[in-house]
Amino acid sequence: MTTATKAAVSTQLKVTIVATPTLIGEVVNISGPSMSAGTIDVTSQDSTDREFIGDTLADGGEVTFDCNYKNADAGQKELFTLLKSGAKQTFTLIFSDGATTGTTFTITGIVTGVSYDAQLGSNYKVSITVKVAAMPTIADAV
Repeated sequence: MTTATKAAVSTQLKVTIVATPTLIGEVVNISGPSMSAGTIDVTSQDSTDREFIGDTLADGGEVTFDCNYKNADAGQKELFTLLKSGAKQTFTLIFSDGATTGTTFTITGIVTGVSYDAQLGSNYKVSITVKVAAMPTIADAV
């Protein structure tokens, strides 16, 4: 059977700046959103095995990503501003898996980490962590 998956190239990550989704430049790696849902242990003295029910409060997890650092990039600058403010903001993650539009994740999140890297023999980099504040919405590729 032939796979229908696509290479993870041309994926875009945007941050909303004053109501305008703005591309975050030179994103290299993206991980997440790492969503999860818990369980509640409902085992009682009458149980013959451990018993669980689903926790209706799902967690949107985190999105982490690395960029080649560009000091003039408006998207990258906004991430540092958001870290300092603690404000929730809209992020849009767009895969390149559709003919017209890729799978799109719309995420409300809070920037919780910005880490700069300047290692000898390498380019400048920045790593970002965003805590997803509510479950993302996902629109299928078309």
